[in-house]
Amino acid sequence: MKRAPRRHGAGILLNEDWVRLACVGLLMMVGTIAVLDAYYPGGMFTLFATGTAPNAFDEAHARTMAFTTLMMYQLFDVYNCRSRRRSAFKGFLENKWLLVAIGFALGTHVLVVYVPFLQTAFHTVALSALDWAVATAVSASLLAMMEIAKVFLRRHRPVPA
Repeated sequence: MKRAPRRHGAGILLNEDWVRLACVGLLMMVGTIAVLDAYYPGGMFTLFATGTAPNAFDEAHARTMAFTTLMMYQLFDVYNCRSRRRSAFKGFLENKWLLVAIGFALGTHVLVVYVPFLQTAFHTVALSALDWAVATAVSASLLAMMEIAKVFLRRHRPVPA
């Protein structure tokens, strides 16, 4: 209610929204593919062996890590989407239903990763604490990048959002 109405005929998304969507999508794509490659057997930059033998890599583990990273990206991005310029950390706990939804999404993902019949249905494998830390750190890069962009927008184009 503090903002002026949109111009007649203006679309729902502003040009900066389209740029944001493209940048966020690109970052999610690059991060998810990087995690997939880091865990994939014979990947270009395979960093994480998933077994004890020298060539014990697991394609299912790589897919589960990519799936988890992409899911975590979405959970971080939901906080960025609340405002074009306001920090994601401002009012972090004010929307209880959003917290419930994030908890539900994370909980169901954990079930898919650890419950045997769901592992079979979704072709996932159990992840270690290190795996969760990697997926979380990579996906949190989105939050960091968007916070930097929001600081820039607040300083150079101060419009309430």
